[in-house]
Amino acid sequence: MLQRLLLLIRDEFGLSRSQARGFLVLAVFIALSWFGPLIYQRFLQYNPPVISKEDSQTADSLLAVLERMQPAQPTYGNRSNFIEKPFENPECPLSLFYFDPNLASVSQLQELGIPRFIAERIEKYRNKGGQFRQKEDL
Repeated sequence: MLQRLLLLIRDEFGLSRSQARGFLVLAVFIALSWFGPLIYQRFLQYNPPVISKEDSQTADSLLAVLERMQPAQPTYGNRSNFIEKPFENPECPLSLFYFDPNLASVSQLQELGIPRFIAERIEKYRNKGGQFRQKEDL
């Protein structure tokens, strides 16, 4: 039967004897890898581990401690300091007014509550020829 199958493979694909054997071995491995997990799940049922009540209570208490230790909002690197700091300067209170971002100076942008380094970046952007055409651009 095996010889007949090898002969059929050789005739169909034009392979040598050793190539036909390699093809057959490869086909068997592919079939096993395709159907192996299905067979494994079918015949070997997974029994979840039994957790004692004492271990469950210990895990719950540890989880409660970890939840109390975590901050309300996640912090990511150096940006967390920037996010937590208010933008307003106590010496110079914020004031809202209509402005054109293409013409506003650094001090005017700071009066709106934009940090100095961002206001300077906006100014550099405008100096290099950049323009704000829509609100979303800013």
